[in-house]
Amino acid sequence: MIAALGGALLLAWLWRWPAWFALACGLAAELGCRLGRRRAVWRSVANFTFIPALYLGYEMAERGAPASAELPWLAGGALAAWTLHLLAGRVGGAERKPGEAPAFGLAFVCVGLLAWWAAISHLPYGQWLVWSAASVCVGGWAAVRSKSWQRVSAALVGVPCGVALGLALSDSAPLAWAMAAAGMLSLTLFRAYRPAFAARSALAAAHLTLVGGLGLARLLDVGAAAALVLLVMAVGGWLASPR
Repeated sequence: MIAALGGALLLAWLWRWPAWFALACGLAAELGCRLGRRRAVWRSVANFTFIPALYLGYEMAERGAPASAELPWLAGGALAAWTLHLLAGRVGGAERKPGEAPAFGLAFVCVGLLAWWAAISHLPYGQWLVWSAASVCVGGWAAVRSKSWQRVSAALVGVPCGVALGLALSDSAPLAWAMAAAGMLSLTLFRAYRPAFAARSALAAAHLTLVGGLGLARLLDVGAAAALVLLVMAVGGWLASPR
């Protein structure tokens, strides 16, 4: 949790310099992939450090809020996510096998590029785009394609439901915050990935709709990030093939 809080503050500070922000995000994503290749628990620790750091740090930088005002929210959100994750692992739901590492540098290039674009464009909720790339860098071509399809298909169901829910609910700041918090906590409340991501996408789209944003941006982020990772893999494979 301390690492997640420190990472959030660091990324919020680096956000004003897009190149450094991109470098930090790319290195964190690449490190998570390398750790996950050795032990499953390390992959889990890396994810549950980078996700809160990225999401909360980006939002803090985007709003321009001082760290002192955001620290209680950062601590509460990171602690809740970590607690639920530990409880889920204790009842036997955690993946024990280490994952396949993707091609060296894939996560660094894709995550770094999208982080740079999000920061330099001051993209609203750009953390979704950045993490969408990191989450599909899970192995070889078949693994990336499978994970990309799971996310896109789940978002196709969850995002429209979330937009409809946001339109049906009254505009309320506490309700919007509750949707955002529920989206973070949904990381640990489901066993199967596809329904988990559908629920997460629905909550994110509902939150964005409640605050006056474009809920469908969630679907665009997922699709664009998956397409970029697959494109980079295809180009890398073509360049590496003998001629």
